[in-house]
Amino acid sequence: MRFRRSLILAIAALIGGAALPAATSPAKATWVRVQFDGRITESGRAALQHAGLRSLQYAPVDAYVAYATPLAANAAADVATVTSVRPLAAADKISSELAGATGRVPVAVISAGGGETAQALAATGTVRGSFDLRGDGALQVVEAV
Repeated sequence: MRFRRSLILAIAALIGGAALPAATSPAKATWVRVQFDGRITESGRAALQHAGLRSLQYAPVDAYVAYATPLAANAAADVATVTSVRPLAAADKISSELAGATGRVPVAVISAGGGETAQALAATGTVRGSFDLRGDGALQVVEAV
């Protein structure tokens, strides 16, 4: 289970990343890492949601990975306990557990790019299942081998 979770962002970056909007456009959203100055409280999480960040996922240590527009990311940076908000780098999206891996690896992907991720995975492997997290096709979990 831990391995699967560690692959979520890795594969989203490799496959779904192309479907995500570029961060350079003021109206476009991208994945960001929000670092806190210590333990994240419920009020800290609520402040990020209020700022407009979506799909909050805990990232060690004392951070969240989230989908945000530039405006929402700027608002999140103003939260008192947030020390930084930065776009995810490629190295942040690929699990160190994949280093040296060969052959086919089971993966689970969370994609904010819509159905393109499932289609891309279907073209490269066997999709075991897909689940729409919100019911609108915008955020999906896809499992593949």
